Amino acid sequence: MSRHKNRRVILAAAFLIVFGGSAAAAVNIANSPATQSWSPRLAVDGQGNVHAVWLELTGGENGDIWYAKGNRDATSWSTPINLSNTNQVWVGTLQVCGIDADQNNNVYVIYTDGRDVKLRINQGGTWGAPFVLDSIPSDRTDRCDAPRVEVASNGDIFTIWFYSNYREVFSRARIGGTWENKQQIGGGRGSKITDIAIGTNVVAATWTQKHEYLDIYQVSHVYRSRTFNATWSGVTQVCPSEDNQQYPCVEVDSNDISHVVWTTEIGERVVKYAQGSGTSFSAPVDLSPLELLHYPSMAERNNNIYVCWQVGAYAGGQTVDFQNKIGGTWQGRGEVPYSSGGTFPDVAVSRNEDRRYYAWESNNDIYVHAYIIQVSTIQPVITGTVRTPTGSGLSGVTLTGLPAAPTTPASGVYSDAVFAGWTGTVTPVRSGYTFSPSGRGYTDVISNRTVQDYVGASDGCTYNIAPSLQTFVKAGGAGSVTVTAGANCAWSAASQSAWITITSGGSGSGNGTVQFTVGANSGSTRTGTLIVAGQTVTVHQEGDFLFNTAAAYVVLPEATWAPATGGGV
Repeated sequence: MSRHKNRRVILAAAFLIVFGGSAAAAVNIANSPATQSWSPRLAVDGQGNVHAVWLELTGGENGDIWYAKGNRDATSWSTPINLSNTNQVWVGTLQVCGIDADQNNNVYVIYTDGRDVKLRINQGGTWGAPFVLDSIPSDRTDRCDAPRVEVASNGDIFTIWFYSNYREVFSRARIGGTWENKQQIGGGRGSKITDIAIGTNVVAATWTQKHEYLDIYQVSHVYRSRTFNATWSGVTQVCPSEDNQQYPCVEVDSNDISHVVWTTEIGERVVKYAQGSGTSFSAPVDLSPLELLHYPSMAERNNNIYVCWQVGAYAGGQTVDFQNKIGGTWQGRGEVPYSSGGTFPDVAVSRNEDRRYYAWESNNDIYVHAYIIQVSTIQPVITGTVRTPTGSGLSGVTLTGLPAAPTTPASGVYSDAVFAGWTGTVTPVRSGYTFSPSGRGYTDVISNRTVQDYVGASDGCTYNIAPSLQTFVKAGGAGSVTVTAGANCAWSAASQSAWITITSGGSGSGNGTVQFTVGANSGSTRTGTLIVAGQTVTVHQEGDFLFNTAAAYVVLPEATWAPATGGGV
């Protein structure tokens, strides 16, 4: 058995021991035998969909950027589409594109196109026109190279690239919806191979540039704040040495700590890692043995670090290897299953870290493999009702943003399952209607979300009620709900429970108040509802203590309701 075959057997066993998850075979998402596929990049959106971009070369120095979208398990993919459509995409490094996706499922693709670097955004499922971030001056023979994009949770965009001949590094950001002018943040001494990342308060960037005295490259790091037109810091060398350093990547965690990986040449190469803040970095850690390797890539999620790299010669890989830093501890090196022949790899991680995705090029095609770390048995459900202001169900409303985008029947009731940890925004849509609220945002959903109601009006009216939750003691009592609406906006109220009686304000127009009473409760704790201006008001009432006579213990009380002013038992 050859040395490489022995190595694959050992690493595959280690992979199964360390992770104990499940893995489906890698999927060829390009399927382009007539062209050469290179340099895939991955991103995961808030719904758990996987997005991939890559270069398709039609011949020589001519190609385009292609895109496809996959499901959570990366087993089913859309038909690839051409995003550039110019046949001018090419740079010598083949690092021609970058991608990111936000929690609202918008997708951002940056790519080099002839003398330009461009950005395309898919918002709400529709691709916008290419936006030119930079154009090479006409007096230069040059190309934009290694473009990368990162998007913050609030929608701010940060980009980076370098000029392949003049070796100048540039960045440009859109903050609060306004684009800054491009800033030159590095240059001279052969600067190349750029990356950028966003933290809570800072943005960091890396690249390599020539040593001041030696004919070798060193990894450079700069940072800035996330405020508009902030100035970038001076350059810090991450790990000054007399060894050649290449292919840096950077991620920034929620504590604004920069994590940097790169390769160092000591005869062959080793993947190294260091972390730091500002101008100070830790001593480097070796993530790989010293061997022939290239192209490390990195992802960060919830302060955990995921790294992969190609083993083998330039553009002629043997496998894709990885290391993960979980809870501050490196977990050991492994080999990505089915990655034989892989080169130009990338890694992405789902938002709740239950899936890791690897992409690579092999035999002129692009492959993606998903490793499922844990199969969650929890599948939260989001449910609610869309009503008119008078309380009737409203049909034909599509709840966009939910995985199945359900449309309401005559009852107005909708329901959709999401995966555990789901993040996204749900927006009700029906032509000619205005909704209250206009949408609902969700972050890391791990349990059912009920009473997610909306009111739809065809006359432009909006409605708000308060409070939507009220509690009462056993003896009952009186309560009220305030309605806020426009002067000519009609509404009505109705009780859905026999023990809740509306005493005044059963209908109205504009602002108003609904008065109701709650009857005495001689039974166990109970919950009822009112529908006010199309929205649900939930009423809880305490009851008698329940004794479990079948067991040798008593639960006292079954529930305790505290008044809105606080207090204890």
